[in-house]
Amino acid sequence: MPGHRKEGSKLFEELRKVARKRHVSAYVFALACMGLEDKDGAFAWLRKACDEQSSPLIFMKVNPRFVALRSDARFHELLRRVGLCA
Repeated sequence: MPGHRKEGSKLFEELRKVARKRHVSAYVFALACMGLEDKDGAFAWLRKACDEQSSPLIFMKVNPRFVALRSDARFHELLRRVGLCA
């Protein structure tokens, strides 16, 4: 998968360039991090998405792209922050 990681990193940088010119939700960056298997990066962007009150966060609990995060306490903290669990 080294070729995919390189391609994914290139796409992530392209996304950053777009974000300099117009708004790109932090949620989109979190999804990109998941594609790169960067859990810490995904959590950082999900926290920013919470700060933005990004509407796609309401699907975070069921979005299959975040399966790898579900066992992490940080994920449950984010769910609480969004109001998806007690």
